[in-house]
Amino acid sequence: MKINSKISKVKKYRKISDSEYQLQSQWTSSDTVEMSNGNSLEKELKNMNTEIDNKLSAIETNIDWKESVNSYEDILTTYPHPEDGWTVNTKTDNLTYRYSGSAWVAISANAIPKATQSLDGLLSKEDKSNYDDANNKKHTHSNKSVLDGITSALIAAWNSAVKHITDTVKHITPSERTKWNTAYDKAINDLPLSGGTLTGSLTVQGNATDNPIRARGIVGSDGKGSDGDLYLQYGTDNNIYLGKSGKSYIDSEGYFYQIGNKVLDSKNYTSVMTKQGVCDILGYTPATETESKKYIKVYNSGEIGDSDSVTVNDLASQGFATGMIAATEDSPIGSGWFHALNMGWVDNATTWTSQLAIGTEHQDGLYYRTTNSSSGISGKPWKRVLDNSNYTNYALKAESLSDIDLNNVTTSGIYHLSGTLTNNPLSCNATLLVDFNVGTPYQIFMPDYTYNMYKRTYSSSTWGEWYEFGGSSSSSVAWDNITGRPSSYPPSNHNHGTADPNFTCFLTDNTSAGFSALHDNGATTGFFLKTIRGQYTAPGWFEGDYASGIAFGGADTHAVISCRYNFPRVTFAGGNGTEPNWWMRLAGTSGHSYNMDDFATSGIESYGSSDNYVFSDCYGSGSGTNYYYIRYTNGIQMIFIEIHNDNSRQNVSQGSGKKTISFPVSFVNNKYFAFGKQNISSDASGNNLVSFSEKNTSSIDVRHYPYGYNEAADYFSMFFVGRWK
Repeated sequence: MKINSKISKVKKYRKISDSEYQLQSQWTSSDTVEMSNGNSLEKELKNMNTEIDNKLSAIETNIDWKESVNSYEDILTTYPHPEDGWTVNTKTDNLTYRYSGSAWVAISANAIPKATQSLDGLLSKEDKSNYDDANNKKHTHSNKSVLDGITSALIAAWNSAVKHITDTVKHITPSERTKWNTAYDKAINDLPLSGGTLTGSLTVQGNATDNPIRARGIVGSDGKGSDGDLYLQYGTDNNIYLGKSGKSYIDSEGYFYQIGNKVLDSKNYTSVMTKQGVCDILGYTPATETESKKYIKVYNSGEIGDSDSVTVNDLASQGFATGMIAATEDSPIGSGWFHALNMGWVDNATTWTSQLAIGTEHQDGLYYRTTNSSSGISGKPWKRVLDNSNYTNYALKAESLSDIDLNNVTTSGIYHLSGTLTNNPLSCNATLLVDFNVGTPYQIFMPDYTYNMYKRTYSSSTWGEWYEFGGSSSSSVAWDNITGRPSSYPPSNHNHGTADPNFTCFLTDNTSAGFSALHDNGATTGFFLKTIRGQYTAPGWFEGDYASGIAFGGADTHAVISCRYNFPRVTFAGGNGTEPNWWMRLAGTSGHSYNMDDFATSGIESYGSSDNYVFSDCYGSGSGTNYYYIRYTNGIQMIFIEIHNDNSRQNVSQGSGKKTISFPVSFVNNKYFAFGKQNISSDASGNNLVSFSEKNTSSIDVRHYPYGYNEAADYFSMFFVGRWK
């Protein structure tokens, strides 16, 4: 697109009509117009033309037009993978976007934008239609100068004046305006909105339903600026109404009426304690007999005529009602007048209802009945409240009986018996307790002079036997009063299954006693159990010094345990035959505890001993070897040997003699410990250590060293410790 650089003339016309235009100004190329930068208009236009041509040429070389879309968002979905130079028009905003290789960029507003009040541009079809319509309706006013003088302020004033003159309310005169302004000034100055003091009276007119005065709180005044009494309707004969509906009020005399009814006080209580007054207190409206549900009936008041036919059941449908009843239907006292109070949930006889009744005579008493059954209270039984006329029906019965058959006493209670009794366990005065309110009825007979009692039960309409139980006192019980006793006393001998009926015995004061001493009859077999008292002297199987013990056994096997009183030691013995086969003792320290598992005997594997010589002098009349050994389960072995020197008296050189000692049991190796001494008794030369040589697992050699002239050791004592495994 090229812009013509040869501009020779520019003219400006004003359209008068569709066929007539008026020239307003013109410009030719011969006219010189100088721009702000010093260039002529012609030169400036040429430069502009050149610049535009260059830019358009650059754009046209890299533009690839694509189909138009509605909006910019549609470009992103229609062309998700654009290439550099792709160009798209959007219809809604009339813009042209070109993809620069990384983003869509708006490059123009499609040449000429739509015209606005501040920007030249194209007309939309709607604007063109409006323009044509306005052009067709254009005209010239003869009073244009007047119209030009009409402003917005003038129109607002005109509208206010029109509204004022069309108002149907009568407007004030200048004199009235002056008075109004004066009143306004006083209201503002004398009674400010933020608070103040008003002197004199204030009258506010208006309908009470409109609440012409609204206040958060009202406090009385003493008339001098301090709090004081508050007076309402003072000096008038009118009422002060309270509440939304105005049904509660205080009259001119100061009496308070609640919901239109005068409230009870000390001045009017006598007047309200009537049918009308009671109805007022309870909120009922006085009604006729046919509307009896709405007030408390007073059946003997004479206000409703004869009330003898009204029953207590008639009250059940009256809600909360009271009356004085004479009818006998469901009467708690049978016949006669009584007061009744009905307390119903609603005015319906088939719902929760309770009734109280009080007889008019002092002996009649107080009764009540209640129900929550849909069948109503009619026919329901009355219960009398406990008093001195019926307390025995609620308490345990207490009565004195004389000359009576106890089989006929079947009412629960306590009875004092005397006289001639029948079916009694003992002939005497007594107290009888009867309980027929349990599963199995029973009687308890308590004599007045003994310490025992008797009981029997009642089952299948029959009394059972009497059974005695309990009973104790500081004196003995007579034999005749003991039930289940043997026919004679003392009864025949019995032994409870033991060979000896006597459970105690004393040992004789000697060391030879056997099992026969434990039986009175000297038996040594059979079952028995005895506690034993020992003497100062006792056999080896029983502790001495007056020890105590226990003996027990069966058939021919017996056992005895005894212990001392003066130090902690216990002896156990057992066996069969005439005396114990074994016995053993355990001794310890008082106050100590012992665990048998800790005793060393539990680790002994084996042991043995031998006594084979008789001690003699140095001349060798005796010979032989004594030994003792113990083997423990942990592998340790100990051997003790005593041997007599049987080499006799001889002249030997010192150190020339030796003797081989054989062990009763062997060691596992020759690393055992050996210790010994030798003794010469003929000249009392003393004891000396033994010299050992040639140690073997089953024997060892000892040296003989003479002491004195022609003399050798008499005997050797040796001790060996090592391992046997």
